[in-house]
Amino acid sequence: MSSILCAGAIGEAWERELAAHERWLAAAAPLPEAARDPTLKQAPAFRPLELTGGPLRPSAACLERLETYARRVLEANEHLNLVSRRDPEPQILVNLLDSLPFAIVLDWVSRETGSDAEPFRFLLDAGSGSGVPGLPVQLVLEDQGGSAPDLLLVESRGQKADFLEQLLDELQLDRAGVWGGRLEDPSLPPWLEEEGWSGPGCLLSRGLGSVADTLNWCKGLQAEEWLSEALMLKGLPGLTKEWATEGRSWARGGWAFPTQLLFMGSERPLCFVWGSWR
Repeated sequence: MSSILCAGAIGEAWERELAAHERWLAAAAPLPEAARDPTLKQAPAFRPLELTGGPLRPSAACLERLETYARRVLEANEHLNLVSRRDPEPQILVNLLDSLPFAIVLDWVSRETGSDAEPFRFLLDAGSGSGVPGLPVQLVLEDQGGSAPDLLLVESRGQKADFLEQLLDELQLDRAGVWGGRLEDPSLPPWLEEEGWSGPGCLLSRGLGSVADTLNWCKGLQAEEWLSEALMLKGLPGLTKEWATEGRSWARGGWAFPTQLLFMGSERPLCFVWGSWR
């Protein structure tokens, strides 16, 4: 396995991402050019992601579990096409580094909503594929202590769903499961309730589709009150284009999108679109 996917290298790469974000915050968090598009009639409400709970630093044990995850994805990629086969190691690392800020945003959301809203009980990783962002997020949340929400990985392709089941066993994630279905399915499978799962949950997505499409796919889950929050990672240029053409439709069906949070890593800005549904 490439040295960039060993535990120490993952930790060093994450420290570089944190340092880049902290430098941006110290410089008064100037918005990148893509967030200042003059053609937009009304710009999205971008905010810097503050590290109010302190910088997220996984323990050595957590980094070893992330290495195990990366190794298994690399091995399975030979026959499952989880990431690009041309140069898979850097892509797996990028997927990991893009996932870790989700844990910071989830902490921010819990502080922002406080006791006014019912806390979500599980994370629903939509279109999970290789397990991102859900699996790395869950590993980090467990590492931070406290009560981590359960994790449900949604993957409609059978071989990939089987791989995710194997990953959960190897990583010893007991409060996690795989739903071999699609967001558009009318309801979650009955075994969830049989095993004590209950809503509301928080949808996680990375590179799944447009905000409008994702919300449309979730209508069945909303109707059964399985979802109360949504957290979608979007590229900044693509998000501004979505906002210009579809932004007004986001609030349909009871969703509210109070803000978009920016994490400025070393390579590119990450924009986390946070929505709540009541």
